[in-house]
Amino acid sequence: MSNLLDMLVPLKNKSIAEEVSEINIHRIKYLFVIMVVVHIAHVLIFFYSDQAGKSETVMLWRDGIIYAHLVMAILITIYGIAAFLISFKNKTSGMISRVFQGIVILSYLLFGVAVSLIDQLVTSNIMPFFVASVGIAVTFLIRPIFVLIYYAITFLFFYYTVDWMQTSSELLLSVRVNSITATGISVGIALVLWRNNIKSIQQKNQIEEQQEKLKDSNRQLQYLATHDPLTGLINRDQFMQTVEREIVSSQNNEKETSMVIMDIDHFKNINDHYGHPVGDRILKEVADFIKEVLRRTDIPARLGGEEFIILLPNTSLSEGNRVAEKLQQKLQDHSFSIDGVDHKITASFGVASLTHCHHSFQECYSEADKALYRAKNNGRNCVEIAMPERQQSLY
Repeated sequence: MSNLLDMLVPLKNKSIAEEVSEINIHRIKYLFVIMVVVHIAHVLIFFYSDQAGKSETVMLWRDGIIYAHLVMAILITIYGIAAFLISFKNKTSGMISRVFQGIVILSYLLFGVAVSLIDQLVTSNIMPFFVASVGIAVTFLIRPIFVLIYYAITFLFFYYTVDWMQTSSELLLSVRVNSITATGISVGIALVLWRNNIKSIQQKNQIEEQQEKLKDSNRQLQYLATHDPLTGLINRDQFMQTVEREIVSSQNNEKETSMVIMDIDHFKNINDHYGHPVGDRILKEVADFIKEVLRRTDIPARLGGEEFIILLPNTSLSEGNRVAEKLQQKLQDHSFSIDGVDHKITASFGVASLTHCHHSFQECYSEADKALYRAKNNGRNCVEIAMPERQQSLY
């Protein structure tokens, strides 16, 4: 009983409602392709049927069937075109789409009623009513409340109009009882299919949500594996992989690549005086500052502590020196405001050429590190270039 009541409650999940609507619109397109052929076939078969010696009643029945199928062929063609337009314009979930679906459903239910009423001229059979009712139930996903409305309309219409066509009281009773059976079976099928399909859609959506969460988790894990969690820059391992790729690229295009090591001066004093939380915030802001100053092609990373390293693709040693000097000067002139306190930061830089170091990361890193320590020994807040004897030939 509770399940039935639950089904009567309007569908509040917007995504499921939109998916149901989209499914129905697609099924109307398929219905058009199939049923237009079926209706035309009925028209042709009845039109070219043998008319010799037929009674007026039979001829009236024949003409009624022809007109009913001809009208339905025209309507389903219009509905099919409308369904294609709705899909093309991505309007499957709007109010117009839902009203349109209701019109299509009611049209076919009433078509089944009309053909069964016409059939009463020659038979007490209500097979068209039964086929239309069951066919709609298995073709469309209809909200339970609308199932009750649509089938109540068609049943009551058939129940109170069939006596216009069926004059035998005994057959009339049989026809009406059979219409109750057909309606009951169809309503039951529609409700069961709605419940099963909605559960299936819900389960599919849950699986998709779980898969998306898993993808997000994998992306987060991948990010954590390749980035420094404090600054958001790539970490040392990822930087080394990037360098390896750049080595291959630079060898292929014969362009020079440089590397810069940057070390914040006297950073321990900041941690000791203001505390590590302030130091961490400064490191984060310094990382953001580096990204703003550098070119889009430059690749900064955090080595650890207060040390950063920068890869400069397609950059000669002299150009790398200018990039480092630009960063050193702008950093010297910048103030980092933390909790209302301005902090002046300087840094020392060592620059080396990956190309001059025989495309070896370790050798280039070692040369840049040596240059960095010369910068520190020279009073800090300056830039030093590795292999000064080679540098002379570059200017």
